[in-house]
Amino acid sequence: MYVNASASDMRRGRYDDRPMAFLLKRRLRSVSDQIAAAREELIRLDEEVVDLDMTRDDAELRAVVSESPADAADFGDADKHHRVIARERERLRAKLVRLERHRDELLDQLAERS
Repeated sequence: MYVNASASDMRRGRYDDRPMAFLLKRRLRSVSDQIAAAREELIRLDEEVVDLDMTRDDAELRAVVSESPADAADFGDADKHHRVIARERERLRAKLVRLERHRDELLDQLAERS
């Protein structure tokens, strides 16, 4: 962003770069906040998957031992719920990787302006 710079100043690279640095820092704070929120959510989902693993294993054991359609349906429901949460966890991990990559790019841009 060129603030009060003449054409010759811009060609020589002499212009006020502070507004761009301000915007980069603001974007960096936003991305950092998103990373923190994603990490918290990932911790919650990791804990939920552990609980769902136990629930699914218990339902599977009951379904095998009892051989009843109701217990088989309970296992099917527990397994489906586990798969949905596991997919959500993987989606969130991918988002976290993208956010961290974006944060690194912003840091690189900010370092170039320093």
